[in-house]
Amino acid sequence: FSLGCVLYEAATGKLPFSGPSILSVMHEIAAVEHPAPSAVNPDLPRDFDLLVAQALAKNRDRRYPSASEFKDALRNLRGVSQQLFSGFAAAPVAAESNSASFVGREPELTKLNDLLRQTFEGSGQIVFITGEPGIGKTSLTDEFVRSSRRGYPGLLLSRGRCIEQYGTGEAYLPFLEAAGGLLSGTGRDQVANMFRTYAPTWCFQLPAAFATTGALEKLQQETIGATKDRMLREMGDALGALAAHAPVVLLLEDLHWADPSSVDLLRHLCQRIPSQRVLIVGTFRPEDLERTNHPLKNYKAEMQAHKLCEEIALGSLSQEHIARYLNAHFAPNDFPLGLSALIQQKTEGHPLFATSLLQFLTERGDIARANEHWSLARPLSELDLEVPESVRGMIHKKIYSLEEPQRRALAYASIDGEEFLSTVAAKLLDVDELELEEQLAHLEKVHRLITTVGEEDLPDGSLAIRYRFAHALYQNVLYDELVSKRRILLHRQAGEQLLRHYGKQAPRIAPQLAMHFERGRDFERAVEYLIQAADNASQLYANDEAAKHYSHALDLIERLPAEEQTKKRLIIYQKRGGVNLALSRFNEAVDDFTSMLEQAQTARDPAMESGALNALTLTLFYSHRLNEMAARAEEALAVAERAGSESLRVETMQLIGLKHLCYGELGEAKSVLDEVIRTARSVNHKPVLVSGLGWRGLLYFFQTEYERAEEMATEARRLASEIRDGFLLLLSIFVLGLTRGNMGRISEALATLNEGIKMGQRNGDRFWFPRLPNCIGWIHRELQDFDHALEYDHLGLDAGREHHVLEAEANSLINLGIDFDHTGKSEETLSRFHQAESIFERDAWFRWRYNIRLQAGTCEHWLVQGDLEQASTYARRLLDVATRYETHKYVALGHKLLAEIALARGNLAETDAEFSVALEQLREYPAPLVAWKTYAVLGRLRLQSGDQSSAREAFSQAAAVVNSVATNINDEGLRQTFLNSAA
Repeated sequence: FSLGCVLYEAATGKLPFSGPSILSVMHEIAAVEHPAPSAVNPDLPRDFDLLVAQALAKNRDRRYPSASEFKDALRNLRGVSQQLFSGFAAAPVAAESNSASFVGREPELTKLNDLLRQTFEGSGQIVFITGEPGIGKTSLTDEFVRSSRRGYPGLLLSRGRCIEQYGTGEAYLPFLEAAGGLLSGTGRDQVANMFRTYAPTWCFQLPAAFATTGALEKLQQETIGATKDRMLREMGDALGALAAHAPVVLLLEDLHWADPSSVDLLRHLCQRIPSQRVLIVGTFRPEDLERTNHPLKNYKAEMQAHKLCEEIALGSLSQEHIARYLNAHFAPNDFPLGLSALIQQKTEGHPLFATSLLQFLTERGDIARANEHWSLARPLSELDLEVPESVRGMIHKKIYSLEEPQRRALAYASIDGEEFLSTVAAKLLDVDELELEEQLAHLEKVHRLITTVGEEDLPDGSLAIRYRFAHALYQNVLYDELVSKRRILLHRQAGEQLLRHYGKQAPRIAPQLAMHFERGRDFERAVEYLIQAADNASQLYANDEAAKHYSHALDLIERLPAEEQTKKRLIIYQKRGGVNLALSRFNEAVDDFTSMLEQAQTARDPAMESGALNALTLTLFYSHRLNEMAARAEEALAVAERAGSESLRVETMQLIGLKHLCYGELGEAKSVLDEVIRTARSVNHKPVLVSGLGWRGLLYFFQTEYERAEEMATEARRLASEIRDGFLLLLSIFVLGLTRGNMGRISEALATLNEGIKMGQRNGDRFWFPRLPNCIGWIHRELQDFDHALEYDHLGLDAGREHHVLEAEANSLINLGIDFDHTGKSEETLSRFHQAESIFERDAWFRWRYNIRLQAGTCEHWLVQGDLEQASTYARRLLDVATRYETHKYVALGHKLLAEIALARGNLAETDAEFSVALEQLREYPAPLVAWKTYAVLGRLRLQSGDQSSAREAFSQAAAVVNSVATNINDEGLRQTFLNSAA
């Protein structure tokens, strides 16, 4: 990493990471990608960008593993040309067919090419191509692809398509398809390296591209605690990194069918790509957005208001356009001049309508080719043009011109949607697969109603051909032709055939199976695969989509046999409650778990009843509804004991332990959490064991038993990584960071807390992340680095307020009040303390703990101000609460403060007595950051009383602790700040 920084500066004259302060530089290093060297110095080869990117990877596992490998990469660079990304195309995007018949959209194509040129120059765009069905959106994007590849051979280009689905679509479908295209094209290894470095959450969703030995295991560790916010950010990071080496174009089609998560990702990217070489082209039908009130409707309006996207709205073709199409498509010809006017009049210039009409006339023989020349078979005045009134009518007429077996084949294939598999269609038709494929080849070549997508190897070993209807309207019309009972039968048969093909891999296509079984009136299997579709979405952190799938499944349960309904409802309420909890929709989660409880009671299932009560109790805990939580916890314990399950009982016990800890009932908390840890070990309940260890470690920390706290938190951290629980992993990091800081192991503490901040930022964590900055601020303040303490404490306050974490906000306010006392702004101290007190009045969450800190800070404030009466009052309050909760560090601090007050009053006997108690506490419960200050004040007391020997001894002990702490500070600047401070 260091050598990468040096190389970057040597090659560009600039630092890869910079900022106005150490904190901002640290943030750049942790969270911001450096500009590509070639973007700073255009003479540098792109291979150098890749080399430096690997050296500066955020994840150390992605960097060069040894100096020799780095040396080899540098040596190889000398002989490599700048063609690494030349011709770097993704999987085939569109057929490179003759585009001579592309007419009428030249201004729109010019606009797209201008946007692509701007993208190459570093100004990315999102552009939407809009219009009604059949207006030519796909034709325009196909021609754009052809011209782009001809003009820019180094372009990275891929395509993703949304598909029409009932209910909620598959999360991120167009982006996953586009990413898969990039990872399967030429240069796939370089693209894969970029995705591994910048987007591990996406790699984990594309296992086929990252299935090397150990790769998936590493990805599992790297994505612990991942969230939707992290997925959005990482896709932006990956596209930005790719675009630094080659411009990127993504074509996302039919966005009127896009899932909400894909729309959220589009909205995220529109904020980032204006400064990147990324062009995103999306197509959609405006009327479909209006009809369904699709989320893209409002997002698009928002993007346009901020000039973050362009729109190319397609209209009808003119007579001149149709004339040019006739001359291009039927060349040479001797058509009368009035033919183009007649076609334009009959079709109103609708491209699909017009081309379908011309194809119909050709198939009917009205337009014929003789001696390599196209002509009308009869005079224009005699031409029968009783054209349907709509494009759907024209398609209907065209379909009915087919032979009955051909029409039937297409109608049955339409059951599968806009795309279909030959093997499924053959099963529905009960015909030989080869015979059907030959028939479909004829329909594609002669009638152009379908196109071949490609061959597909299915999990059961079958080889199928995937086809796509030439336009969604063809599929719609054919599907509508089927009578209701036939549709029901075919949907069920299609679902069963897909199950045979996919076997154990059926969950991969859960949304498709759910659709078939619901429309096939097999509601039991529809519910099963809706639940699976929801589970798939939650694995992609698309919890909103998951909740909608679960809700849809609930709607279908009424159709199941009565004896099956309760069991299914139990499962769905449990799962939907879980995703609502993950979304911080606490009220909805409480409703779901309450419904789950009612179903469990109806079913007389104590195990499920206990599970529901535990989930309900946990939700009430995190939503700070502590009174309700306490009642539910006791109820849960009674049910768990009735169920006779130690696993359920220990789950409830850990929640009761949390309740005691939160309320400050620390004796009960210790007893319960110790029992939780013993029992969880005995029944091998790892999630409960991790939770018990983490929270018990926090309690040890609170009570100044730092070695035990570190022991517990270290084990919790290891086990949390094993079970991939991001929340509990951050809990253990939080405890470890604070514990190591209080033990005087400063650099270890800062590294641990910064690791937590990076993980919290990466995952979009809203619980632990707001609590971490003021922990770092506390360490800087203890080292007398008040500028950075203020910086971090302000950051903690902003994070607490942004994420509505009252505990983090109150703690940051206390820290800021103490900071102001140290920086000469004491008039602002009490204001911050009063704000913290108002939070405590509203929220009891760990109030006991932060009230101790508030009493200590207020006492120190009045001592600085010289108001000994006020200082004494708060010192007594501090000592009272610290003794009650056995927080020994603060007991020692309370006695130290009372000693200072007594010294200021000239009461040396009382001063001696208070120091004696403080030092006794510190000997039994070492707290070096309090100890050195205590010894220093004691030294001044002894010096004042004329006891030179005792003063020297006290100062020596203070110096020993200071030097011990300083030895554990790796940052030389921070160490010197500490050692040279006035304190």
